Parts: sequence; C-alpha cells; structure tokens
Amino acid sequence: MLVLSLPHPFAFAAIAFTMTVAPLYYKTSARGVVLVHAPRMSVPRDRHAPSEFLQDWSHVTNGWYETFQTDPPCTASYLRMAEISGGILGMVEITDCVKEHDSPWMPNTGWGLVLRGSRPLPFTPCPGIAGIWECQPRILRTLGIA
Repeated sequence: MLVLSLPHPFAFAAIAFTMTVAPLYYKTSARGVVLVHAPRMSVPRDRHAPSEFLQDWSHVTNGWYETFQTDPPCTASYLRMAEISGGILGMVEITDCVKEHDSPWMPNTGWGLVLRGSRPLPFTPCPGIAGIWECQPRILRTLGIA
C-alpha cells in the first residue's frame, strides 16, 4: 500500500476536513486508497497552530473553526492529531493528479492530488520520506491492513 506524506497542517486537513486537493511538487500516476503520513519535518507550529489554521482556512473547512471554539470535546481527537507528527494519521483515496482545479485547497504552484473518502486511523509512528512511498509491511500489520 502506498503512503502520502503531507506536512502539517495539510496532513491534518486531509483527514479532518476531507481536503479535496493536496499539494504535490511533481506529477504522479498514483491512484487509489493510500495512508496519510505526517512527517517529523513539518510546517513550524507557531506559524500554523491548529486554531490559526482553522481560522485562516475557514472558507473551506465548513465552519469547523466555530465548532472548535464552541464544542471542544467533539473535536479533541482532531486537535490531538494536529499536534502529532512522525506517523500515519489516516487513509484517503487519490482519484487524480491535476495542474488546475476549482477547489480552494488547490496550490498556486505545482500539482494537486484530488482526494476523497478520508478516514482517521489510530496514530501509528513510522519513519517516512517526502512524497509518495511504499509502506513497510510491519506498519500495515500494526494497522491491521496486511
């Protein structure tokens, strides 16, 4: 199974907000269900704290910023996910790799991976590399996928 490594806040957004397009710096033919990995090297947290990220992207997060402010218990697992790095956070399906898309998540430069059907998984620590890579069998066994 393939793994898509996305730095935070994008790994968090891919799982928590069903982000429709994820940034990628190169074209890929990868399609299908992949694991979502948040690498240890991430966007500095002081620049994109979860609440700041939600406020900045409130136009595409369907009111989640307001939900986080008013109903913390229902979003505690997502807040925890946003602070975790160095492992698998969930799964998502890659349906396409495009240069243009009408999604507000589409990056200004490079390519965008069109995503759907995200779901969180129990956080599973594992090393990774940038981009898309093959998951180690032991990680798949830990997740109960192999």
